[in-house]
Amino acid sequence: MKNRVEFLSQDLYPVRISSPTIEAEARICNRKTNFKLRLRQHPLTDQMCEFLIFRGPHSPVRTLLGYCHAFARFLDFCEASSYRELIGESFAAYTDWLKTFETYKGQPLAEESRRFYGTLLLRFMDWLADTESITSREAHSARLRHRKAFRGSSARKLERMRSNAVTPDAFVRLTKAIRLEYEESKNVVEQIAAGQGEHDITFPLLPFSMLLATALGIRPVEFNHLTVGDLRGDRLLLNPPNKDPSDVWLTPSLMASLGLAQSWMSRYRTNPTSGEPLLVIPSHRGRRAYSLERFDTTILGESLKKFYRKYLDLLDPDGIPYLYESSDSDDAGLLPLSLSFADFRIAAITEAARHESNPETVMRFARHKSFATTMKFYIHETHRQWVDNVATYLAPSAELFRISLENKIARFTEETAAEGAAAAVPALEEAQRLQTEYGLTRDAQNLREFAALNHAIVGRIDEHLSGL
Repeated sequence: MKNRVEFLSQDLYPVRISSPTIEAEARICNRKTNFKLRLRQHPLTDQMCEFLIFRGPHSPVRTLLGYCHAFARFLDFCEASSYRELIGESFAAYTDWLKTFETYKGQPLAEESRRFYGTLLLRFMDWLADTESITSREAHSARLRHRKAFRGSSARKLERMRSNAVTPDAFVRLTKAIRLEYEESKNVVEQIAAGQGEHDITFPLLPFSMLLATALGIRPVEFNHLTVGDLRGDRLLLNPPNKDPSDVWLTPSLMASLGLAQSWMSRYRTNPTSGEPLLVIPSHRGRRAYSLERFDTTILGESLKKFYRKYLDLLDPDGIPYLYESSDSDDAGLLPLSLSFADFRIAAITEAARHESNPETVMRFARHKSFATTMKFYIHETHRQWVDNVATYLAPSAELFRISLENKIARFTEETAAEGAAAAVPALEEAQRLQTEYGLTRDAQNLREFAALNHAIVGRIDEHLSGL
């Protein structure tokens, strides 16, 4: 396919395809970005471009870019292997190969990304089957292999979310660090202009930006589309392009941090119009030097790295850094925190779920459409279930132990009930099944701990009874 084809995506962004090159415009963090990708030369390259032209007008531009990256990874796989066609066998090998693929940052590809690439490639295979380039049997075989490869992925994703949840102590430390930064930036703003020049230009905007996510659970896309006109006193309107409009009420601490940000921005912006970004900073880069640019999550992410390093070096009265995270290596010591703006929202919803017994209240706070989404954040429910399991599984042994210590003779009915309940202790085989079939490593480990602890208690009871 040598001719250049131009069209608009479903969300009205221009796309240009001239095999093997794909060009597209999109908005990332509400800023215009140009993408250009050149696929490897391969017998499938022209068909991939034809498929993009076929799907392009009916797909968002981000989905088209996802197809491009999935195709690029498959062509990289073909270059590294002996496969030259897309069939069920090569698809399964590609799925395994993605586990070894590393991003440009040297990190392995996340399971969600590998699953997404596989799903997009399956749609391409369905199109190939419709055009009789491959048989329907090959497409069906690939779909079955994909289903098998990612069986239990949703459960593993939920478990990762729970295991990586911000702890209550870490959340308190983060809130305290935000407060300290507010106090310091407030003092800087009140100083003379000469003293303000040494302060990081983004730090006075950090308290308000971070509190929007940690206190109100604002999404990154909502933050990136805030304008001056969205602020109505202590009410903030949210109008992201891919979510339903909503609004939130600013707390006193948020109003104070907003006042700080507005005082700081008054140094370089006067009389903003309603359509301008709510938060801006002076730009010193490229053609836009000395103009104003939106303070979005891209710039915020770089500012957060400085913020985390600052509060790793700053110690509290107990000699502990205000913000830190532990390293997997014993020699590495403490590391700077690495939470993103999106992580702040997750931490806020998790913290709300810890203290709110009514999930519907948390659902309204998080502005979730699905009740099932809200329930994923009920981490304290998992802990409570763990405690209930301990009480359920170990109560029979504890009761026998109490009876023996009080030197009483247990009635036959008490022993029968206790021994019958003790038989309900999860077996190690059940733990192994949870881990191998469903990938629930954490639940399997909990069951093993229950069994081991129960076995130890029963052993102590037997030792005590033998000495009576």
